[in-house]
Amino acid sequence: MVVLQGVNSAATRCSMHNLPERTAEMKKIHLVNHARIPEDEPVFRFITENVALTESPREADLVLVLGGDGAMLQAIRRCQEDCLTFAGLNYGHIGFLMNRADTETLKETLHDQAAVVQVNLLQAVCYDGSGDRIGREFAFNDFCFERTSTQTARVRVSVNGRRRFDLLVADGVLVSSSAGSTA
Repeated sequence: MVVLQGVNSAATRCSMHNLPERTAEMKKIHLVNHARIPEDEPVFRFITENVALTESPREADLVLVLGGDGAMLQAIRRCQEDCLTFAGLNYGHIGFLMNRADTETLKETLHDQAAVVQVNLLQAVCYDGSGDRIGREFAFNDFCFERTSTQTARVRVSVNGRRRFDLLVADGVLVSSSAGSTA
């Protein structure tokens, strides 16, 4: 079982840690049931019988996502300003970011037997041709920037305030975190 812990470098850094020490019955879980798993399914039933469910991700020890990689990325994006711990059970197709969907996997997580993988979130700040800031976005695994016209794009890439490419003229740029790219 792998638990993902995002670190938002634009906000306060979180340190790598296991889930807060509590008994499995006391863990607070924010459940994202993207796959719409029925309540009588064994894993869903185990969750509702063994943890305290919270309405708010901020109140939870763990955000548990039921679905595929898309559901996990969507949950991370919704909580991008917070430093939360995520775990996923794969009810999708491939699930590179997810774990096997069964009660044994879930027990490992609830009893702190899961490996915690810390991943820095990427932050992109975008500027127009005049140098005016036009937006800011966060990503878990990658950003893909591509030209919006028939002309090549002119891109500067900085990582942690250090310029990596002063001026890159290309059709686009792909920047990936340690989680890897989906491209």
